[in-house]
Amino acid sequence: GIVVVIFGLIYLRFLLALPRRTQSLFLLAGALYLGGAIGIEMLAWHYRYPLHAPDPTDWEGSKDIVWALLSHLEEVLEMVGVAIFLYALLSYLAHRRIGARLTFARGARIRER
Repeated sequence: GIVVVIFGLIYLRFLLALPRRTQSLFLLAGALYLGGAIGIEMLAWHYRYPLHAPDPTDWEGSKDIVWALLSHLEEVLEMVGVAIFLYALLSYLAHRRIGARLTFARGARIRER
């Protein structure tokens, strides 16, 4: 959490320089991603390893639907946050008429290890 606050303070001027719609989408994306990555994961781990359990390392004790739903909710929030961030970034680039081209070389070989 502390690293997130420091990161936010470092990039605050950048965020404030963006258009209002892009700011809102970036903040929404960040809130969803961090809400899943930090908030829901904390709930899931607290449920998975309850402090009052006789053996907090008992894996079999937490294999139930609630833990599975919390874990899936965490992942969904993270993926939705990334998707909204990509949408915001691409719509900002389109609004600014910034384009990019992706080309692939013919006959390029992929080395296998």
